[in-house]
Amino acid sequence: MITVKSKGLQTKEFNAYIKRFNLKEGQKVKAIDFIEWIQDEHKQFRKLNNIEDRPYSTEEQKRFNEFIKEE
Repeated sequence: MITVKSKGLQTKEFNAYIKRFNLKEGQKVKAIDFIEWIQDEHKQFRKLNNIEDRPYSTEEQKRFNEFIKEE
């Protein structure tokens, strides 16, 4: 389980997950739920942008970060 914190070492991806699902500090998240969500977001982003399965370029990573925040 992952505990939602308002401050700390959470990743940009996990912070987007918290925002997307309107989670509050102290709530617990199953790691598998977050992993499945972020994998689906990567699949959608790659499909929409015709990006093959490889590491993102710096620009693609920036666009992905925006994608998960705004969706």
